[in-house]
Amino acid sequence: MIGLLFFHLFLGQVHATETVLVQAPHSSSLDYRAWLKAHSDLVSPSTAYLNSHPVLSEREKLLQELSAAQHAFLEQSMEVAQKKFKDLVSLLGREDWAKSDREIFLLAYLRLAQLEPDEVRRDDYLLQSLMLGSEVAFDPSLFPPPLIARREVLEKQTPRKNISRRSFGTDWTHLLINGQDCTKLECGSWPTGGGVIRVTLISDQWLPQTATLDIKHLEEFHPAMIAWISGSCGQNHWHPDSDKFQNRKAFWNLDCERPTLPPIANYRQPTPPPVDVVPDLQVETKAPTPLYESKWVWIGVGIVAAVLVARNSQQREDHKTSTTYGF
Repeated sequence: MIGLLFFHLFLGQVHATETVLVQAPHSSSLDYRAWLKAHSDLVSPSTAYLNSHPVLSEREKLLQELSAAQHAFLEQSMEVAQKKFKDLVSLLGREDWAKSDREIFLLAYLRLAQLEPDEVRRDDYLLQSLMLGSEVAFDPSLFPPPLIARREVLEKQTPRKNISRRSFGTDWTHLLINGQDCTKLECGSWPTGGGVIRVTLISDQWLPQTATLDIKHLEEFHPAMIAWISGSCGQNHWHPDSDKFQNRKAFWNLDCERPTLPPIANYRQPTPPPVDVVPDLQVETKAPTPLYESKWVWIGVGIVAAVLVARNSQQREDHKTSTTYGF
């Protein structure tokens, strides 16, 4: 018992670190699911409800009643045992029980049928045991074979009713029948002879709605659609029941989730860096200078003339007598 208490306290501490992302009314469910999937630190209100139910105090009470009933069945009179098991099954409508808890109720109904001398009341207990869902199981070796055989006969003979979650609208993500979770739109068929059941509808937009009624009148259940949050993006008005969430956050749309940017009008086009202007170099074209006006031509002519004069003078010197003696 102490170990179970510690285990649930530990789970409570783990879930306390998560933030519940509440879907605002009329927001896109597709965008909401995408945002939720992209952020592992966020959970939906539906998940938060399933993680916190049944509440710890109710489960502790259930285990205490089971211990007292089992003790009475083994060591006390049949009358005392019947009373203890009746006290136990009276807890069924108080919570949305998990599978392991519903198996305790199944055991209690079968014990009551085993202890009941009246055949009509015995069959009533057996029919109520069929209303705990197809997930639960029991150990047949713990009960008389004729009792098990009778239960199988009743299961085949009892009319069944098809239940659909779509009859309550698409905004409800879970339909719990005596704690068994129906996540699909079609919830299968259920026996109609078991009497009163507990029905709970869970949504990520609306507060959970619970009713206790006969399964034959399930269509008459019209759950109230009370939003977790109202207002608009940036102006959240929370329902008081949302205070149970230690951390909470509203989802309106993807634009609301993105970081807020300044208006476009506040942006200025950046000034490009100055570009050095290269002057357009224009080459001035002049008419070619006539050859006779070029000074370089005349310098060249003068040099050639000087060379010719020097050569002629040298030749004349060579023809003259080299001495003054006459021979």
